[in-house]
Amino acid sequence: IYLGLSIVEVKGIVLVTKPLLNFYHPDFQDVEAKAYVRNQGSQYILWIADLSRSESIKTISHELIHIGQYYRSELEIKPGMVLWKGELIPNGQFSYVDSPWEKEAFSKQVQIEEQLRKVLYGKNL
Repeated sequence: IYLGLSIVEVKGIVLVTKPLLNFYHPDFQDVEAKAYVRNQGSQYILWIADLSRSESIKTISHELIHIGQYYRSELEIKPGMVLWKGELIPNGQFSYVDSPWEKEAFSKQVQIEEQLRKVLYGKNL
């Protein structure tokens, strides 16, 4: 994970990982979460489900994008809304896959995943 933080240019944070036992968010009831991340200042918690190694790399790559979004203050979760790049967006305005912060994470996760796999395995798998 710390290798991935350097890839997304995040420095000086404390990151703790915890097992994801169950996940519920009223605005994303149609989503089966594999992981999610929250922060308070420079402290971050990454909850992640019990996944295969390959699926873990893919999922962590996605969550690293979100950590970068929080770190750069592009994404902030607030009660009943999300602050995305300076714009307040009410919860439920977008489906999970259509939310702009998720679109960005999905579009960038593959290159993070490839870089992680190259370092871990010496090639893309």
